[in-house]
Amino acid sequence: MPSPSKYSWNEVAGRYRGANGQFVSFERIRSFLDQALDRNEARVASLASKLRNRQITLAEWQIEMRDTIKDIHLASSALARGGWAQMSEVDYAKVAEKIEFQLQKLNDFALQIEKGLPLDGRFARRTTLYAQSGRVTYHESLRNEMALRGFTLEKSVLASSDHCSECVSEAAKGFVPIGDLVLIGERICRSNCRCHVEFSEG
Repeated sequence: MPSPSKYSWNEVAGRYRGANGQFVSFERIRSFLDQALDRNEARVASLASKLRNRQITLAEWQIEMRDTIKDIHLASSALARGGWAQMSEVDYAKVAEKIEFQLQKLNDFALQIEKGLPLDGRFARRTTLYAQSGRVTYHESLRNEMALRGFTLEKSVLASSDHCSECVSEAAKGFVPIGDLVLIGERICRSNCRCHVEFSEG
């Protein structure tokens, strides 16, 4: 999440401000999320490699993955909400549901591994989905936050990198009522999506 020394949260506007006092763009904030998720992807990739090379046990892998998943979703929600200080009991309850769902999927995954699932490239790719899954949590939290603050419209903006056909079609809609867009992370490109969303009061 943005460093407190460089950015502050404007509670009235529901936006981050930079050291120059200007609002920080949604794209810039989203870049912080991408950087954090990429770091966690490297973390889970390392864990996958250690499990494959028998440097850690399945139980140890699962514990480390569980902690990583919790960190990812809590931080993603906090980033959308303006930082840890802005997180309410309701916010924590919502993100707890996300974490519980992901941990159940992790338990099922671990059972498959225990029963002989090959620790091959498909296994490694599957683990990275957990690292990137915070993208949905962030965008759900951000959409809810903006709606509560009176924003009524949202627009999907294409990333400079590759994007799927669904992202192209969603971006082509321009501003639409909040909730009408297919949420980033739930499109064809799933949690690998690098697009971002901007909001307007209409």
